[in-house]
Amino acid sequence: MARRRRNRSENPPPVELSESRDRVVIEPAEAGEPTEAGRKGGAVIATHPAAGIHIARAERERVGERTGLVNWGAALLAGLAAGILLLLLEVLLVPIAFRESPWAPIRMMASVIFGESLITSAAPLGLGAIVVGLLVHFAVSLLFAVVLGMLVRWFDWGPAALFGAGFGLVMYMILFHATWTWLGWFAAGRTAVNILLHVLFGITAALVYRAVAGPPEPVADYAQPDLGN
Repeated sequence: MARRRRNRSENPPPVELSESRDRVVIEPAEAGEPTEAGRKGGAVIATHPAAGIHIARAERERVGERTGLVNWGAALLAGLAAGILLLLLEVLLVPIAFRESPWAPIRMMASVIFGESLITSAAPLGLGAIVVGLLVHFAVSLLFAVVLGMLVRWFDWGPAALFGAGFGLVMYMILFHATWTWLGWFAAGRTAVNILLHVLFGITAALVYRAVAGPPEPVADYAQPDLGN
C-alpha cells in the first residue's frame, strides 16, 4: 500500500515544554509519547519533527521572550547600581587615600565637558559643574553596563562575576590610559585604588545584570528540524 506523502504546509500539532535539571521534554499535544530534546553546548536538538518546528518558540518562552543583544532594563539597573557604588566609594576613599576633596571625582568627570581648567581651578565646584559631573559619570556607567550586558548574557553567576572583574580592568584602561591624547589630566587617576574600584564596578554590574535578566541565554543556535517526506 502506498504511503501518503505528508503535506509540508500542514500545521504540526502544538507542543508543550517542560524542563528538568538535565533535559527538556517536548510533548506534542496530539502525540502518544513525549519526545526528548537533547541539549549540548547550549543547542537544543529535537528528534520529533513536529516538536522540532516549535522548539525555538518554546525555548524563547522558557527564557522569557528575551530578544536583541541586551536586556535593556537589566543593563539600566546594572549601570545605575554599579555607578552609585563606584561614586560612593570614590567620595569616601579619595580623602583618605589621597587627602583630596571628596568632590574631586565629580570635578574630574565634569572636566570632560569643561576642560582641564576645572581641575586646576581653586574655586569651589559650582552646582552646574556638579550636575554635569554626575551626568557624565552615570552616562559612562550606563554605556559600559550595556556593553557588559551584551557579553555576560550567556554566563552564569560565577563566570559573570569573573568576566565583570576583567571588564572593569579594561574599563579602567580605557578611561585612564586610552584617553591620554584627549584627557591627558586623567593620568592623575592611574592609581591602585582606581583599579580596585573599577574591578568592583564590573563585578557589581555583571551580577546585577544577571540577577535582573534572569537565567543565562542559550549559546548555540537552535537545531533545524528534519521535516522528512
